[in-house]
Amino acid sequence: MPQPKRGKPKRSKKRKPDKRLAAMRSHILKMEEPLRETGDLVRALCLMGDGLHYSGDEAEARAVSAVAWTTLRRADALQEEWKRLVEVR
Repeated sequence: MPQPKRGKPKRSKKRKPDKRLAAMRSHILKMEEPLRETGDLVRALCLMGDGLHYSGDEAEARAVSAVAWTTLRRADALQEEWKRLVEVR
């Protein structure tokens, strides 16, 4: 007995990579201002730590400076990754 003919297989409606990339880029660009602001705030903390150091509050200065510098390094690394994502085409 002959098999019934089947129609063309249906393709799934996947989003094209260009649209996905455009959507991703849109979200990435929204991150720019908060990233820059975060870097500025952390630099301000570094200055506060330096001020505490010069005023003689060594323990507090070390604590603030340690947190500020660690956060600054992490924020800078995050911003570098952000730049790489923006440059993806």
